[in-house]
Amino acid sequence: RNQHADRHVIWENLLNKSRTYRNTLQSSAYMDFKFLNDFTFTVKGEMNVRNQEYRSYDNAIIGNGKGNNGRSSRSIYRYKNGTFEQELTWSHKFGGHIVSLLLGHEKYSYFYDYTYIYKTNQTFEGKDNLSNFNNLTSGDGYSDRYRTESYLGRVRYDYKEKYNLEASFRRDGSSRFHKDSRWGNFGSIGANWVISKEEFMKPIEWVDNLKIRADYGLVGNDAGAGYYSYLALYAADQNHNSGAYYLTQLANSELKWETGQSFGFGVDARLFNRWNISVEYFDKRNKDLLFDVYLPISSGATSSSSAESVVTQNLGTISNRGFEISTDVDVYKNKDLKINIGANLTYLKNKIVTLPEQNKDGIVDGTKYIVEGKSRYEFFVYTFEGVDSKNGYSLYKFNDGD
Repeated sequence: RNQHADRHVIWENLLNKSRTYRNTLQSSAYMDFKFLNDFTFTVKGEMNVRNQEYRSYDNAIIGNGKGNNGRSSRSIYRYKNGTFEQELTWSHKFGGHIVSLLLGHEKYSYFYDYTYIYKTNQTFEGKDNLSNFNNLTSGDGYSDRYRTESYLGRVRYDYKEKYNLEASFRRDGSSRFHKDSRWGNFGSIGANWVISKEEFMKPIEWVDNLKIRADYGLVGNDAGAGYYSYLALYAADQNHNSGAYYLTQLANSELKWETGQSFGFGVDARLFNRWNISVEYFDKRNKDLLFDVYLPISSGATSSSSAESVVTQNLGTISNRGFEISTDVDVYKNKDLKINIGANLTYLKNKIVTLPEQNKDGIVDGTKYIVEGKSRYEFFVYTFEGVDSKNGYSLYKFNDGD
């Protein structure tokens, strides 16, 4: 017996078709050129290509395709992404000192193409070729392109494996932003001191390793923006069987990189040749956050189905700070077996540090309310006032302002 009228699971599976075809090519190559003893020039390249086609056919006898006298669709995807890198490194050791330098360039490209065709009303039963169908019900297709380019440098210094210093700088460009704000500058610096290697620590035999470290750095993020977020975009559609375009995205030529700013200070130790412990304080801030902001409809609706106007903007700074403690102990060990028990504790405080002047009153984002001095995850809900003693219903604060 069928669960639903005019349906038959086994029969439909015999008549319908659903297939995916995929071809993938992954390639990589590199070359090292060594010269003048301490120099190395490296060239690296990667290319990944994937073509995929999804075919579906619903028969005209029974099931989903019966009402259309059969239907067939094609979804075709094409991906191509590649990276091309060049690095020049120099490293030299003299006495107890080791100095190394790196200069590099990196280019990344991404391409994606999508095509979709859906047709109904077949001529011959069982043939899923698109030419066998008479009515074009739907057709769509688009391409996305994305590129980044980076120039970077790094210097490292080590003295007797006791003192280590590292500094880096990079300049990144992204096709997601307007040419006037496409490039961002980011850098970092870090140092550590292995105290346990000092002469004054040798009498303290129960300390196997003791190190303090600190770092500060900036890193760019463009993932919060769409591929063409700085442009005004329009979607093609039909209106009374005529070609039409409607606005789907407002332009923002001032859009730029979101910057992640991180500071950390930590202590690492191994004691009694069995106990590891690490304590770290961190403050990670993101400024110029990439965020979709709702504007008055008078700014231009960006949807054909919802009353909304949205634009991507850089706004405000958010902070995640706290501390983390990690520890583990070798409770038992011999040459054949070791039993180790570990634990981790993290305390984290999230806070909106600043918002732009036009958003000082806060931003409603779904169920969240973004406001200075509060967590990014503050819920925007009705204010509970108690329970009605007569009927047990919940009571909420009345918003007489609206």
